[in-house]
Amino acid sequence: HEVLQAACDAACEGSGVSRSKVLVYHADSDDFTIDAGVGWAPGVIGMRTPANMRNVPGRTLRTGESTIAENLPTNPAY
Repeated sequence: HEVLQAACDAACEGSGVSRSKVLVYHADSDDFTIDAGVGWAPGVIGMRTPANMRNVPGRTLRTGESTIAENLPTNPAY
């Protein structure tokens, strides 16, 4: 967790973005755990989220294509 959190911190500091996160995929339950992040509300780190086509991480996993999610606070797919 500490290494992943350091990567999120560095990504934000080096790029000027205000949010980053690392999701870990769990094949047995077909979902993600949010393992580290910057700029998210309290309680988001540790949450689980489904790996489906309705959200950006799930769509990226299913299609294998890179995805850029813009304006995250208002993006319904994130």
